[in-house]
Amino acid sequence: MLHFHNRLRCCARRPTVNVNANMNLQRRHFLQTAVGAATLAGASAAVGATPCPPRADDLWFINTCNVPCGRLTEANNRSWSASRMSPGQAWQRSSVEQFFADSGDGRITIFFVHGHRVNVHWAMESGWQVYQSIVQACPTSPPPIRFVIWKWPSEGGGRPIPDAREKAVFADQQSYMLGWFTGHIPAQSPLSYVGFSYGPRVIGGALQLTAGGVLDGRTLERPYAATTRTVFWAAAMHHYWLAPGHRDGRAIYATDRLLNLYNCCDPILRFYPRVGGAEALGKVGMPASWLGAEAGRYAQRNVCGEVNRLHLTRNYSLNPSIMASTRKYVLWQAV
Repeated sequence: MLHFHNRLRCCARRPTVNVNANMNLQRRHFLQTAVGAATLAGASAAVGATPCPPRADDLWFINTCNVPCGRLTEANNRSWSASRMSPGQAWQRSSVEQFFADSGDGRITIFFVHGHRVNVHWAMESGWQVYQSIVQACPTSPPPIRFVIWKWPSEGGGRPIPDAREKAVFADQQSYMLGWFTGHIPAQSPLSYVGFSYGPRVIGGALQLTAGGVLDGRTLERPYAATTRTVFWAAAMHHYWLAPGHRDGRAIYATDRLLNLYNCCDPILRFYPRVGGAEALGKVGMPASWLGAEAGRYAQRNVCGEVNRLHLTRNYSLNPSIMASTRKYVLWQAV
């Protein structure tokens, strides 16, 4: 259990973000990445691949860096930074109120939560890679989706282990924010999560709260009212937390299906015991039998042979086999 003074420290040391100054940088960076993706797509088409038709997806970038710690209410809505991709592929300033108003249209909504030591530009780039890998599945590409890049204050500095311990506190605070935010999405819109590294730690805590559980003394007054589909990549969280009676022991009840892709040869997660005192779920996995009657909701695969000794988002998002599995889960296909 994290002590209350640690949660206060999360608030006190959170960086202040100039949203207006970052907006143009985000837009330029996104367009540069998009041009690169289009170039690759064109090269594929040149050698006989079927090009994907234009899509009508709804892309959002939600930045929580200025959202206060503590209990959230609608009075805090102006603290959120919400940007929406226009049809012309330009980020436009929007609001969480607009997101909530549009989220009841029934389309699948997928949240991507990044890991540790990720700045705004890399959050955008890695999120774009994940989005592209989900929807570019021609000739059977999915119907229009809503895709959300969830940016949290994970920027690092100083010695890796102390910094990772501090960001673990930040990630736990984000669980409450994410649970609160998704609680405003109507149940008729299917909800999915993809997280890398500390991203699954954020998601696992949000699912714990969504299922009516308690996390660091917090509960949700208005949780998402349906089950979710979830995929963990290289999860930097304790390997037993999803088991009944442990930190995220109720999370499985908030999931229709959860896929844990772990890597027994991950070079970064081998240091996780020095951060949290236990092996990482993304390093050793967890027996489904620990979930008892709910074991059928959980699946896992060791992807060491697919990503090798690398702890990078792109080694998951650009891997065809991993994305084929991920796509089935987050698009609510048969698994």
